[in-house]
Amino acid sequence: MNMKKNVYITSVGCRLNQFEVDILKSKFKQLGCETNIEKDADICVINTCTVTKNADVKSKKLIKSIIKKFSKSFVVVTGCIAETNPEFIKSIKGVDLVVDNKNKMRIPELILKNNSLKEDIIYTTDRSKPYIKIQDGCNLLCSYCKVRIARGRSVSENFEKILKTAEFLSKQGYPEIVITGINIGDYNYDGKNLANLLKSLIKIDNLERIRLTSIEPNYIDDELLEVLKSEKICGYFHIPLQSGSDRILKLMNRPYKASDYEKIVNRIREIRKDSIIGSDVIVGFPSETEEDFLATYNLLKRLNIFYLHIFRYSKREGTLAYNLGNEIDENIKIMRAKILNEYKEKSKKEFFKNCVGKVFSALIENKLVKSNFLKALTDNYIPVFINKEEAKNFIKKIVKVEVTDFDGKDLYGKIV
Repeated sequence: MNMKKNVYITSVGCRLNQFEVDILKSKFKQLGCETNIEKDADICVINTCTVTKNADVKSKKLIKSIIKKFSKSFVVVTGCIAETNPEFIKSIKGVDLVVDNKNKMRIPELILKNNSLKEDIIYTTDRSKPYIKIQDGCNLLCSYCKVRIARGRSVSENFEKILKTAEFLSKQGYPEIVITGINIGDYNYDGKNLANLLKSLIKIDNLERIRLTSIEPNYIDDELLEVLKSEKICGYFHIPLQSGSDRILKLMNRPYKASDYEKIVNRIREIRKDSIIGSDVIVGFPSETEEDFLATYNLLKRLNIFYLHIFRYSKREGTLAYNLGNEIDENIKIMRAKILNEYKEKSKKEFFKNCVGKVFSALIENKLVKSNFLKALTDNYIPVFINKEEAKNFIKKIVKVEVTDFDGKDLYGKIV
């Protein structure tokens, strides 16, 4: 296949998948291709997700829509479905190549039959805040989770390479980076852990903010908490709970109790008073009673956690929970998810209402929303919409933003 090609790359799922899309784009560019050219795309690469049944559905729907839209393109499917169910993907008419996770980053070289890429590629992205992958895979054995099957055991990236990438991005004018991975709390390279890595990243002069993606509660210890005091670490911490019932947590193989989780959240709030906590919750896990569900609901309310990803439990073949039995009726799952969602929306509205009149430090992002606005993202993950004419000269910059209005759904503001 000739090198000069138009390439379209898309993904479903986590931030790590999105980071991988950026790396694939960077590689194709360095091999002379144009990337994310929808019209007349010669090659389409789809990075899939299989974390839930819904993710499977979204991935399959995306594959079929790409095949229909790009009927003459060479279609490559990779990611977690390609890893766990390659035969099914191969059976889809219009898929030309299926690549597992292990070989995902070699897709440009494999397709273009070109091995001239250097190991250290130049990382390019059109995001306002680029992702940096620090590890992949997971060593936890959560009974509901298929990610370990899809991604394998935890492997950490080279410590110095991460610092070099962060320094490069800061010099390119990015004031904020996002640290991502499957289980970033498990980072360990030559004895250097996540706390050590963050201490070194904080020292990079031009880097103003470091944002963490999801971090499991059992990895948040005294050493890490001390580092989280730094104002360079964004004050939004996504800490998966999954359940507030100790009985269900045990069935899930989660290595903590609800009281441990509560202590961690309270300690973070002590050291970062304006921080916001986000979480993941699964409803309808096998044998979950009304009492178990209420334990989750009450813990979320007690801790005032309203930035929530709410999942209805779905059986995943190959997981430890697959044959547990005691399945919960789907209507009960829907009802419980609805209750949590109503709590989430009500609490979020109350919080947003109280933001009016306050001033925040926010990154102006380059994505145009609602035709006339750009999004400013605060340190603690609050989106504020700014008129594009006012904000366009501050894209990729961190500025002071005053929240002036709340329309019942979104916050609006001005640069001060």
